[in-house]
Amino acid sequence: DQAKLNILREQQRYKERYDRYRTQPEHKINDLVLIKTLNHRNKFDIRYEGPYRITQRIGTKTFIVQHVKKRTLLRQVTTDVMIPLFERKNVD
Repeated sequence: DQAKLNILREQQRYKERYDRYRTQPEHKINDLVLIKTLNHRNKFDIRYEGPYRITQRIGTKTFIVQHVKKRTLLRQVTTDVMIPLFERKNVD
């Protein structure tokens, strides 16, 4: 019993520490994002795909994204594999 209580107490402490430094990403409809590829085998493989545009929000962390150039390519992704993409502004 004491071991279980210690484990639960430590898990709660780890969660509090993680939540303290974790910022919630703010993704909105029509934002441009890159999607992390999950199966790269060597250092020259592509790490991100895209750009994708967020078309729909399903849950708190789940979105439907559509490829900008290939409009028929739709994917359901979570925020942990999405990276915001910012457009460069011309400095003239």
